[in-house]
Amino acid sequence: MNLQLEVRSNLLETLPGLAHFQDRLAMEHRRASRAEQPFSLVVVGVKPSPALGTPSKATLTTMFGETAKALIRRLRGDDSIYHFGRGVFGILLPRVHTSIANLIAENLRKDLREVIGADLGSFEMQIISFPDDAASAREEEGAVVNFLSDKEMDSALDGAVRTRNSLLRDRLRAAACNYPANSSRVLTL
Repeated sequence: MNLQLEVRSNLLETLPGLAHFQDRLAMEHRRASRAEQPFSLVVVGVKPSPALGTPSKATLTTMFGETAKALIRRLRGDDSIYHFGRGVFGILLPRVHTSIANLIAENLRKDLREVIGADLGSFEMQIISFPDDAASAREEEGAVVNFLSDKEMDSALDGAVRTRNSLLRDRLRAAACNYPANSSRVLTL
């Protein structure tokens, strides 16, 4: 494995996953509710181009690693990034209302267009804001689940005890039912 590929792989492995996201989301929801402040979540799903056929692990690691780097470059001091599964990332934006989240997402779209390019793949992005789009942390979790396939969900839950995984998967799927999968705020590019 060459050094650049190893660095990208290490970056993806060191990003916090779904369990950390859930903890941080619960804390942020409590903080925002008490302070009567908004917060937003940007979920980004990256997919390889069908023209690539079945991409190699190195190709996927490169694509997802470069995506993570582009997202990290846009983080502000209090923002946090998460790697939920194969090509699915989330950015939690404390004290950010929908209108500002849309501006941040536009900058992310520009960066991702440069990184991914039409020949490598595509991405979709969804913005969910509290309290405008979701009234609870569970509804925000549901938006993440809508981006994850079963395989990605298993990957996102790796490292936890299997019975806890099953309970968590069921809870997340129930949350997804409360959040519309084809929300008008899903942007596919």
